Amino acid sequence: DICNQVLAEKEQVAKHRTLTEDLNTRWKESVDTLPVSDILAEWRTAKEKWLIARSMGQKAIRKRLNDHAIAMPEDCESDLEKLVERQTIANKLEEAPHKAHIGALWRGLETDFDQVNLVFEWGQQARNHLGG
Repeated sequence: DICNQVLAEKEQVAKHRTLTEDLNTRWKESVDTLPVSDILAEWRTAKEKWLIARSMGQKAIRKRLNDHAIAMPEDCESDLEKLVERQTIANKLEEAPHKAHIGALWRGLETDFDQVNLVFEWGQQARNHLGG
């Protein structure tokens, strides 16, 4: 049912917030403009190479990321994975069909799930009182 579908997104919003809190200590908001899944793939490809090629490949990637970093980690793979996960969550929530069902209550990452829950409970009580 739509209530459970919408409320299930609360976990994804919480996960996005946790990732953001962690990543914001090392990355600027501008990192979200980058194709991080492609960069992660490049990082992993470079990681599989011999020492000099790996070092040069990873150095080139870090150089591209440098303008978007507050504190660049030496090994970017973990952060790139988190950035990809955060971007995936944001895209999924942006494309979620919930706005068609609950209108302005659905605000993606900014959704107030307590308010959504109150509205659903009110609707359920109204149906019960009306005999539906």
